[in-house]
Amino acid sequence: MMEESMLQKTILLVDDSKTQLSFYQINFSKMGYKVVVADSVQKAFYSLFTTPPDIILCDVLMRDFSGFQFCRILKKNIILKDIPVILYTSSIDIMSNSFWAKQADADEFIPKDIGMEGLVEKVLKLLEQKTVKISTKQKLIENVDNAKKIFEESVFVCDTEWMKSAISKEFINLTKSFDNNELFVSQLFNMLSKILPYNLCLLSFSHTNQNSELEISTSINNLRADELTIN
Repeated sequence: MMEESMLQKTILLVDDSKTQLSFYQINFSKMGYKVVVADSVQKAFYSLFTTPPDIILCDVLMRDFSGFQFCRILKKNIILKDIPVILYTSSIDIMSNSFWAKQADADEFIPKDIGMEGLVEKVLKLLEQKTVKISTKQKLIENVDNAKKIFEESVFVCDTEWMKSAISKEFINLTKSFDNNELFVSQLFNMLSKILPYNLCLLSFSHTNQNSELEISTSINNLRADELTIN
């Protein structure tokens, strides 16, 4: 049984860069944290059930699943959803990554160039705001034998539906500006700048004068979406 009085906080670091993992591990260990490292999302997920963390720091760009996907899986699970998650990235496309981090319900999103001092500040703030209950950690340990099954089921449910839902909401918001062409174009390109970098591999437009229809078709992660015609 876990001791309620245990004061040492556990940080789960998820990054496929050995250099980055080592840097964070050394610095956080010096500060007195217990540090668990994982170089893939799948390994990180399994470690949740063997060494439940108080906070998770995850790189957005991973080899097996993205940090967005990992965060979404956690936030959709009734046991895991209360573990605070910080997503970070070295990508220069901060606007798009910030958008998808918000859609994934990440507790914080930061660029890597924030530096160690800035990262520590975010970690301390979240640890003060959110506490993972001892009972939650105990439930995870008790379910260690089911970790693989939970992961596989969570991946199947979360990713595609989440992406479709997020993009649909953006298009619905866009329809509110149809009566103002200048505003519509401005908001359209603002929307595209947010959603395009996240594996949106094809977006095409056509306009016919006869019926003034704007036709938009999308292809997401090789899954063909239905053609959307807006009158």
